[in-house]
Amino acid sequence: MPGRVADQSARVNWFATLSHQENHAQIKRLIYHPQKLPGKHLDFVLLDTSSSTLSNNALTSTLGIVKSLCSSAYTKRNHFALTHFGNNNVLSLINPRRAPKHIEKDLLKIKAGGGTPLRKGLLTACKTLSKLQKEYSSQTLYVFTDGRSRESVDDVTLPCKTVIIDTEKNTIALGKCKQLATRLNAAYIHMNEISHD
Repeated sequence: MPGRVADQSARVNWFATLSHQENHAQIKRLIYHPQKLPGKHLDFVLLDTSSSTLSNNALTSTLGIVKSLCSSAYTKRNHFALTHFGNNNVLSLINPRRAPKHIEKDLLKIKAGGGTPLRKGLLTACKTLSKLQKEYSSQTLYVFTDGRSRESVDDVTLPCKTVIIDTEKNTIALGKCKQLATRLNAAYIHMNEISHD
């Protein structure tokens, strides 16, 4: 009786084995369940680079956390993507791929300023993540923003687990990110609660 091949698990699929045409008189061939290979995970960063993120060096602190997140993805062999929104534009900086070991050169390309196209950024992320659902077994969207946008996102439905990282560092906090997290059914954390190297 032939043994199992490399892409098969150790569990016999008895229904398929007993119903196989070669096994009607007696069992001559065991049929195994296919081996379940670990799926790929995507960490997708959506980064606010509007002018408000420049106050109190908020963007500098944020980029440190993004680097740590990418480093963690690299260690776990996850895939990583980075899109930023500011200057009324949404731009993809790192397309979804195996997490790079270093992203400092990529982050230096970011020019912060201008308005906050939060809605457009979220919709762009939604579109990209939805297209990639077949490629990745799991996805996490990390949205780094201070929430300072007047745009409505009430009709935005995110396709995966989402974490809102509040980057507001002003003395008088507006608390817009907590409201944003509630509207998007997302987890919330302030950047000050995150330790990074």
